[in-house]
Amino acid sequence: MPFEELSNYMKKLQTGSEAPSAEGANDIFVMYIDGKEQTHDDLKLYEAMYQIPTQHIKLERASEAPNKKQTLENILCKMNCKNFGQNYIVVPESFAQNKWLSSNETLVIGYDVCHPDPQSSRERRLRIPPQQPSVIGISFNGARNPETFIGDYAYHDPRKEQVTFNILDERARWILRLFHQNRKKLPKYVIITRDGVSEGQFRMVMLEEVEVIRSAMKEFAGVIIGEPDYNPKFCVIVTTKRHHKRFVVGDEGKEQNCPPLTVIDKEVTRTDVTEVFMQPHRVIQGTGKLPAYTMLINEMGMNMEELQSLMLALCYTHQIVNSAISIPEPIYQADEWAKRGRNNFRAWKRSRDVPLRNDGSYDWDALTGCLCYMNRPLEQTRANA
Repeated sequence: MPFEELSNYMKKLQTGSEAPSAEGANDIFVMYIDGKEQTHDDLKLYEAMYQIPTQHIKLERASEAPNKKQTLENILCKMNCKNFGQNYIVVPESFAQNKWLSSNETLVIGYDVCHPDPQSSRERRLRIPPQQPSVIGISFNGARNPETFIGDYAYHDPRKEQVTFNILDERARWILRLFHQNRKKLPKYVIITRDGVSEGQFRMVMLEEVEVIRSAMKEFAGVIIGEPDYNPKFCVIVTTKRHHKRFVVGDEGKEQNCPPLTVIDKEVTRTDVTEVFMQPHRVIQGTGKLPAYTMLINEMGMNMEELQSLMLALCYTHQIVNSAISIPEPIYQADEWAKRGRNNFRAWKRSRDVPLRNDGSYDWDALTGCLCYMNRPLEQTRANA
């Protein structure tokens, strides 16, 4: 089918069939194979608009798949994730087992913000309003399988690292609703993993963003679920990839990257906060950088062994491959959701007008309503796999 006809075809599928559901009974799945670059962004825009799961495969990859087992395996793993599936489960170290996802008592949330490119000097001089939004990506283990991370994105005012409070409030209620719907209980522990903030913004995360999430969850539990005394224990961990520390092993002149599962929690770490550097994956190229993990809130009373075991185990829940990734899955996915939101916005703007408020400014909330996954048929699948 020519790609130009795909949008109308998917629209007909949407209106003429049952909506996809987590039961997986009468789902529709669109796989499109071609060699064009722009196809991917447009296909994902159609997916968000019509809520039909899609998978784009480049012609080159499809051609080599029969002779390359790993390529074929990756395609099938992605397909399964997009169709409400789970490829494997993770057995963490003993330190983390009591708080692991399979206990049905732990909710892990990751979120990050993707900013648009800076305005040109001319645009700033003429005071032209930014034409692209910042995008918050959020991920959490709220699907039917407690180890499956799903998520969404939302648009908000450009180049603001602090997440708009109404977005956090709305998403926190949605997250708790799905968790309760699929577990038949509320989480005892809430672990928040935040990416993309500097040390100077730690206070903002602790006193503002986290408190909005906490307040929204307690109110939702009391008013909607009927548990007014609900008070989960929070743990907040900030992951920092943009630092200047480098770690190697070996004598001078023979340095090598650190091996997988390297943990550094003394000597070079800060003494005023709980900090640890960890590298779960094998570095393929270049000098590896160990992400820094800083625990800002620890109401759960996690010790260093529990923190390390939990974060390392989360690096193995990627599902697309069965090896570790460089950062925990909720943070990785949050970043991917933010990128997906950005790409969907750009694809939308190429052929459609952005909704406007009464004052003529862009209505980012209205655009979010058009393109988000929250409260829509694909809300419980990992659409960005």
